[in-house]
Amino acid sequence: MDGEDKPDRSIIVFEAESLEAARTIFAADPFVQQGVFASWEVKPWRLAIDHTAKRG
Repeated sequence: MDGEDKPDRSIIVFEAESLEAARTIFAADPFVQQGVFASWEVKPWRLAIDHTAKRG
């Protein structure tokens, strides 16, 4: 949040086959194309704790 308690950043997480594929997907997003985001970057992440794994 900024000094006026308004959002000034966001994070979007999704899975893609590669960094280039992720960049392509994000560049096609309507919000990106309309300039809603002042800037954006794509970074790889490693899943540290998989809460979706089947237990049993």
